[in-house]
Amino acid sequence: MRRNSSAKAFTLLEMLVVIMIIMMLATMITGVYIKEVDNARVATAASDIREMSLAAERYKLDVGRYPSTGSLLADGSGFGTGLFHSDVVYNVANLPNWKGPYLNIQMNKLDSQTSASVAEQVNIIDPWGMPYSFISSEKYGEANGGSKIQEGPFKDNFFNQAGVQIYSCGPNGVTEAGSARGLDEDDVTNFSM
Repeated sequence: MRRNSSAKAFTLLEMLVVIMIIMMLATMITGVYIKEVDNARVATAASDIREMSLAAERYKLDVGRYPSTGSLLADGSGFGTGLFHSDVVYNVANLPNWKGPYLNIQMNKLDSQTSASVAEQVNIIDPWGMPYSFISSEKYGEANGGSKIQEGPFKDNFFNQAGVQIYSCGPNGVTEAGSARGLDEDDVTNFSM
């Protein structure tokens, strides 16, 4: 029996071309997906920071001061959100004018930096699993004799002179050192230069 040479079938070359086209489309779709996931994480971090800023302002209206600054982070700085979290969610100091909780945080957004799980050590974490940093105006300003922070890494750069400064280290998980903390190009903040 003789076969017709013009039989309808895919050649190996045609199949390879189709596979290559599918792979290129999959690569493009994956790239777009990853970029959109990163954009969603940045938007979530910005939303978290807005909520924390509002909680700090509501706390100040009731109590007369901003929430506390100063829980340790893995990098050794004392600008975590542990004390802030304790102040705005629990009335640990038994303040008479406290009308909170001022912030509703899901348990999956809390991370303990120590095995002791002391409330002050439980930090609010960003979408990349790193703790947010929180600095109250009471760490600088008029109480310390000037409009700038007097000690620590924010000595020269504090952009919310009458409020709080909150930042996430962003997708790369790092920020600038010293007084430039929160100024890395991908950091998410409640301030701008």
